[in-house]
Amino acid sequence: MKKSVTLLALISGLTFLVPLLAQSQTASTAKVSANGQNFVSAAITERPEPKPPENYPGPKIKPTVVLRVVFRSWGEVTNIKLVKVLPKDTPKDLSKDLVKRCKEAAKQIKFIPATRDGEAVSMLMQLEYTFELDK
Repeated sequence: MKKSVTLLALISGLTFLVPLLAQSQTASTAKVSANGQNFVSAAITERPEPKPPENYPGPKIKPTVVLRVVFRSWGEVTNIKLVKVLPKDTPKDLSKDLVKRCKEAAKQIKFIPATRDGEAVSMLMQLEYTFELDK
């Protein structure tokens, strides 16, 4: 039985305090200058992956869990909210288990906070975790 999990990407780099970035961002640092303000997005230094469920009895499936989180200016991940689980026909009990695992992994992310004009700021991010489950 093969099981693996990957963190697909950090996307939708939007600042929590000022919506300067309405474009997609990756986990790398991005610098933007707008309205005379210099913005540097958060830089992830450590991103643990959630553990896949053991002994998954169902058919081969590749569910993706999408979370929205806030990378706080003081270096903590908070406000972890579920956006969706794909595919939509993922069994409810499996979805709940995967979401719980992803939220726990998200809390453990280490990062350098985003900055605006040299001051640390909070930043809204979207996380995607994809699992490959088969018998």
